[in-house]
Amino acid sequence: MREIVLFGRRLRSLRKSRQFTQEALGGKAGLSYKYVGAIERGEENPSLEVIAKLGAALGVEIREMFEFEHEETNPEKLRKKLSQLLREADEKVLQQAVKLLRVLKT
Repeated sequence: MREIVLFGRRLRSLRKSRQFTQEALGGKAGLSYKYVGAIERGEENPSLEVIAKLGAALGVEIREMFEFEHEETNPEKLRKKLSQLLREADEKVLQQAVKLLRVLKT
């Protein structure tokens, strides 16, 4: 069940990054905007065919639609992932991360 919700969040994120409405995405993919909305809310489990249509309409490869890591909302899981990334980072990346976090904090 959790994957359905994460897929919906990812779909919404991709759609919004392209400045599509649900209606525009549905039209481009040949789907009802109500169905697109239900997928985004995690109420529908789309078939591979539907996922392929949505990917084509968004201009992304199917695999990109399943990149959920950044869609996580649990603060503890986010802290754990951030800690892991920081442990693996070199000095330059660490400096950039500190600058970015300072900007985001303000």
